[in-house]
Amino acid sequence: MNKQTDKRYNRRNRLGLLVAMMFVAIFSIEIVSSAADRVIQAAAPTDAAKTGTKWTKKFADSAISYNSTPIVTESEIYVVNGKTLYVLDLQGNEQRQVTLQAAMNSVCYMEYVDGNLYIPLSGGVVECVEAATGKMLWVSQGFGGQSLSHLTIYQGTVSGGTVEMLAGSKTKGVYYCLDAATGQTLWTYESETHVGGYYWSGGFGRGDRLYFTGDHGTLIEHAVKSDTVYGEYTLTDEAAVRSDFTYDETADAWVVITNRGELCTLTWENDAADSPKIAKTKLFPTAKAVNMTSTPTIDGDTLYAGSMADGKGMVCVWDLRNNKMRYVVETGNGCEVKASPLISVDQDGVCHVYYTYNALPGGLYTFVDTPEAQKAEQVCLYEPYKAKQYCMSSVTAGTDGTLYYSNDTGTLFAVAEVEHSSDRPLVTPTPVPSPTASAGSVTPTQTPNDQGKVPQKVTKPAKPTKIKAKKKKGTCRITWKKGKNATKTMIYVKVGKKKWKKLAAVSGKSYTISAKKMRSYRGKTVRIRLRSGRKNGKIWSYSGYSKSLKLPK
Repeated sequence: MNKQTDKRYNRRNRLGLLVAMMFVAIFSIEIVSSAADRVIQAAAPTDAAKTGTKWTKKFADSAISYNSTPIVTESEIYVVNGKTLYVLDLQGNEQRQVTLQAAMNSVCYMEYVDGNLYIPLSGGVVECVEAATGKMLWVSQGFGGQSLSHLTIYQGTVSGGTVEMLAGSKTKGVYYCLDAATGQTLWTYESETHVGGYYWSGGFGRGDRLYFTGDHGTLIEHAVKSDTVYGEYTLTDEAAVRSDFTYDETADAWVVITNRGELCTLTWENDAADSPKIAKTKLFPTAKAVNMTSTPTIDGDTLYAGSMADGKGMVCVWDLRNNKMRYVVETGNGCEVKASPLISVDQDGVCHVYYTYNALPGGLYTFVDTPEAQKAEQVCLYEPYKAKQYCMSSVTAGTDGTLYYSNDTGTLFAVAEVEHSSDRPLVTPTPVPSPTASAGSVTPTQTPNDQGKVPQKVTKPAKPTKIKAKKKKGTCRITWKKGKNATKTMIYVKVGKKKWKKLAAVSGKSYTISAKKMRSYRGKTVRIRLRSGRKNGKIWSYSGYSKSLKLPK
């Protein structure tokens, strides 16, 4: 039996990338992620002095309002507020509205797969809408309660959970599985033993099984399409799970964090029929009070997750291989990071971490991490000028690096490095007389940005052209014509159905893939694409990607 090592099949497109189909097969087992790919290579804003809004959009007149996490494609943005699906272009202009069968609750983890939107709504309803036309394809039966869980799209099914609040802090709910084509119910799960709703939690698929959890703290192993429970495993005896699962590719493991800060790692010996092995670690073993609802983000050997420990908000930077906290970044007293961090990796391998926290002013925050770092400090990247409110929103990104998030004013912010932040009044500077000019004359003055600084001119490079790949003595030499104004050319590679990865960044006009690397590509379809980069002071600007080129076998 051949062991294959392809990546997970990511079913979420919140980061503005094209929906990609990625598989992990271990002994021919298909593994599917229900968590968003939250590591990007787009050049997101890093300079707080130059960062502001390209535009903002408020969808409701009320002071407090909630938006879904937006889905950003290459040309459009989809966001739900109340009972309406809004479709915007990338400049924030409204293209159309779709009236839904029910309103969203305080969160809405909408999914976009194969051109369709799957939208969880109040009353435990899921509605499927064709994104291009706004046509309603189907509406599921109502399972009652609120729809606050993440959805999992797997093997032609849509699954998720509901939650109803009971006395005290107790909850109950139903986990359901629907036919993705028709919306018909395939099965539901309720247990008198494991009582609890599905509040921000989620699930994932592996082989012919679905795994999910919730406030009951139990991992349920269920058949994908038949009403069969294969196993029930305790994740925690003293807490609930209010975050989604994340796949750790290096360890071939799934991780989830309980709301009391227990990191649970799931692994399997051989195939999907094996029971999972569950390892547990307390992230804050000495803390008296911990709350964690942040779905973790994993980049290589590092896990990032928001938390609150003994009243202080923070982002954990956890070493997965040595199973220890590398450091934490404090966000402030009461400033809990409830959402999932977004990671932008630049060409030097430096991670820029973006997140929000659930306190005023409802802004966007960042810090920088490297594999060797033992500490970092939070930087306020953007603070709303007027629309200040608490915030539970995760940050998403477009392919151009624009960051999108909402706070509880119901305002969607499009954040980037700009000459002037659109939510701030434009101040016209008073002309300054030139010391050498004649009396009564003035020297023209550049308009500063809203921080009072004259914006730096950014030169964008052109795409590389005339790309060729020639195999020679086991190696493969790639050549190209350098794009105008480019200082470096980035080469990306796609192996089979895996996602694109950066292979190299070079200053010249050629690059040779080693014979060893080429041997690892044997029997697989390998494509490359290039783009140009230019450093303007401290800011990198990039061209679009070239057309992909298939490497010779």
